[in-house]
Amino acid sequence: MRRESVEFGEISEITERRRARFTLDSIFQASLTRSINLIIGFTRLLGLNNTHSLALLARGHFETTALLGFLCDQLIAYEKARLTFEDLHDKIAAAMLGHSGSDFPDVLKPINVMTMIEKADRYLKSITDGQCSGLILDSYGWLSNFGHPNSLSSVSSFRLDREKGAFVFGDRNALKDNEKEFMNYLLLSTGIQSTFLKGIGEIGARVDF
Repeated sequence: MRRESVEFGEISEITERRRARFTLDSIFQASLTRSINLIIGFTRLLGLNNTHSLALLARGHFETTALLGFLCDQLIAYEKARLTFEDLHDKIAAAMLGHSGSDFPDVLKPINVMTMIEKADRYLKSITDGQCSGLILDSYGWLSNFGHPNSLSSVSSFRLDREKGAFVFGDRNALKDNEKEFMNYLLLSTGIQSTFLKGIGEIGARVDF
């Protein structure tokens, strides 16, 4: 599944369809690389009393999974003639090269992460007979509660000591359950992502570009 390179050939010979294909292949490989790096970062933080970073890493993995699910959904739409090739080409290009900074105002806009999650959940629901409805959105939302500076993020920073009448910060024992929970979410995202990667390969082999 991992490849050392994605060849695009002579630039003068690149057609729109060929560009879409190698861009899709490049997203596939870039997503694998990003996911592996996030997993490595996650494992290196285990046991270091860093629950907030673990939540952000698991959430970032879900974002990568959502991108792949989004592409599966769009490939299915193209296969069923609900999406033109031009629209598919633009979505694939935006998924790879989208940029939201003001320093490059004329480039493609990135695909909104919530749009990716919505479409990824739709595809996941379609291949599981409705059994996984909203799974990615729910998981992403829960992890975001720890990643953002709000109630769960704050509460996960301390342990309540009723005898002392105090909040105790930096207690390693208080964070063990969080570590296990975030690990389970990371494993869930990895499993879903594997399904999406397989889907891109199978659907991509069927469509005509």
